Amino acid sequence: MTRTQIQRLQPLASHEIEEAPAPLSRFGAVPGVINTSWDLKLFEKELSDYLYRNEKLPIYYNPKLKVYSRPGESDREFRFRLDQLAREERDEAVSDIEDKPITPRRTDIKIDLLALAWVPQWEFEYQLDSGRTRSTLVRPVGTW
Repeated sequence: MTRTQIQRLQPLASHEIEEAPAPLSRFGAVPGVINTSWDLKLFEKELSDYLYRNEKLPIYYNPKLKVYSRPGESDREFRFRLDQLAREERDEAVSDIEDKPITPRRTDIKIDLLALAWVPQWEFEYQLDSGRTRSTLVRPVGTW
């Protein structure tokens, strides 16, 4: 086989592939060009070089989900599949969350003791010479 004999074939769908040969099928001998393993390796290399230079297969990748697109999958189909996978991961993460009450630790509660302390105080009202009334709070010494 030479490069001029290479034909572009359409991909087969899975339902088109048979598990057994058709009745009355005949098989021929392998062409003399690829009788040895060395010839087969040379043909494999030529085919690989041809595909590398002449064919393109766009593959998309999402590093966050670590997912590659499938061969022949369009950008839109790939994004749709990513949306579905992201939703499934989110749902799985949400289902792992348990509802349980949070009990505060002793270090989480800060109480200002001065605010809770009762401090005795007295209010005195007296009248000034001008006629106005004035009041004053008196606390014991050493408080506040």
